[in-house]
Amino acid sequence: MSRQLCGNRNSTLDNLQVQLRSAYTLPNQASEMGRLDASQADAWPLKSASDVPLQMYGNWAAGYFPALRDRIRRARLLCSGWVSGAAALGQAETVSVIMHLFRPQLEQFKEAVRSILNQSYEDWELILVDDGSASLDLSTQIQAFCQQDQRIRAISRPARGGTAAAFNDAVEIATGTMVTSLGQADRLVDVALEVMANAIMVGQHVAAYCDEDSIDAEGELVEPWLKTDFNPRLLLAQDCVGHLLVVRRDALTQIWPLEPDYDEVHSLALALGLTEALGNAAMHHVAEILYHRRGHAMRPLGPAAAAAAKACIAAHLQRRGLQANVHAVPGTACFELEWRLSQRPMVSVIVTGGRRSHDLVAFATALQGRTHYRRIEILLAGHNLGLGECGHALHEAPGTIRMLELAAASPPAALLNKAASIVRGDYLLFLHDTGLPRSANWLDVLLGEIHGEDRVAVVGCKHLALDNTIRGGAIALGIDGLATPMHAGLNATDPGYMCRAACAQDVSVVSLDGLLCRRDAFRNVGGFDEGVMDDILLAADLCRRLCAEGYRTIWTPAVLIDHTVPDERPLQIEVLHMEWTTADPAYNVNFARHGGTFQALNGKRLDPTGDINYNFPGKAGIVGRPRPPTRVMAGNAER
Repeated sequence: MSRQLCGNRNSTLDNLQVQLRSAYTLPNQASEMGRLDASQADAWPLKSASDVPLQMYGNWAAGYFPALRDRIRRARLLCSGWVSGAAALGQAETVSVIMHLFRPQLEQFKEAVRSILNQSYEDWELILVDDGSASLDLSTQIQAFCQQDQRIRAISRPARGGTAAAFNDAVEIATGTMVTSLGQADRLVDVALEVMANAIMVGQHVAAYCDEDSIDAEGELVEPWLKTDFNPRLLLAQDCVGHLLVVRRDALTQIWPLEPDYDEVHSLALALGLTEALGNAAMHHVAEILYHRRGHAMRPLGPAAAAAAKACIAAHLQRRGLQANVHAVPGTACFELEWRLSQRPMVSVIVTGGRRSHDLVAFATALQGRTHYRRIEILLAGHNLGLGECGHALHEAPGTIRMLELAAASPPAALLNKAASIVRGDYLLFLHDTGLPRSANWLDVLLGEIHGEDRVAVVGCKHLALDNTIRGGAIALGIDGLATPMHAGLNATDPGYMCRAACAQDVSVVSLDGLLCRRDAFRNVGGFDEGVMDDILLAADLCRRLCAEGYRTIWTPAVLIDHTVPDERPLQIEVLHMEWTTADPAYNVNFARHGGTFQALNGKRLDPTGDINYNFPGKAGIVGRPRPPTRVMAGNAER
């Protein structure tokens, strides 16, 4: 069911926009949402919507949260079915908020409860579970809150049972149709429940989660955690859902009661359980910062938490019938999977580049020496390879190496499509002759990723320049209107923003160089578009068409391609379709659309008259985005 804008409220909207524009000034004093640093005040234009460096999140937040509230006010006016405010009480669905308590700092606890009391969405209940704290001060404060508001109830456990036990007890008495939790020292933004409840109700979703930030020791807001749309592969590498996760109670009961063994990684266990029971489509991402957490996101896990997370992921994989060993990434909150291959399919490696035939044969021989996987054939494809023949012809070379030469006038995609049509493998691996894999198990890793989960059609790897910095791999769409490599310029070992450079994950697009693709999926979408002349765009166009057919694209940093000669190909390229310049579901709309990835925060999100962006039913994730405009494929019917 699509949500419709109300067409008879133009005058109301015009008046509201005038009021919002006149009020568009960032706060210049301390507030709940952050503080402008006086030393940076002159450098920060208070009435500008320019992008803000990520390190200046406090400044951006001071403008973001007022703009967020203004967007919600507009949503109430414009969005059919939106439920909010006093009108919600008794007319909407109740959200049950569970707070597990064990000897909290009282002031932080009181701030957490006040953040619930201040919610714009009033149809909530708060269940406070005292998990054997044995604190008279805490008991007195809990009683005071219960007397203050009848929507607050309490459970007192005689002895500490842990997060799962407390959560299970609370769910048993919860009356809401939606359930979520709030940490005993954390806070919600005052419109958080309104946004999340409407994501569930209006968007007809089963579960929804949002972006978050951290509260530092001085009480300032820092470290925004801007998440992707639901990313099933990333969830196997880190808890990429986090807070605030709101779930339909009837869906929650399918995995309830929660297991106490995973107390240290409660939210990870909950997210994995939901996807296991309900599928990936159950999880919906709301790209608004609605949760303030105490402490840092993605901090390294302690031994107990790391062991619990590892066991939780391994048990999840076992229940799904997936075969992989789980390994912790030292010094992080992340994990990598070592997939166990149940079969050894043939892989056709198609090598292209600017070298002559004898140089390509030397490259292919070196590639064979760096590859443990033996069920491969290598096809060296190019223009004017020096074979002395016109047109295209196959020429045998030593071992499993063959050559294909096309006339120089042929477009790059025609060469690749021809090569793909004559090889024998079940999988196609496209490789440029400027780089070689660092580890000999590279093909095993790529095949493991493509075999590991359902509907994976493409896997890409991490590309390193001569100085050991990241040159390519995962591609973000729409940055500066271009297709741009994520993490470009980082050292090969740098985990990057929220460890994204260190984790395998679903992405929209990967680089063509090192791209492994299922041959049947490649054929299903008609191969490469022969009207596209650039490598990055060839890969982008292929991945987006595969996505439109329900296939997934995975990027893994576990496979490194070392470029042995300078690669002068451009890092960025103008995108083909206007649809690609909109929000990339593997990125985040709150990041700036200019100046590289993970560098700055989006100034347009400070504009209270900007897009509401709450068309929940029409919002697509990493899998299943709308198909780009039709293109004519050479040798294929128009689709």
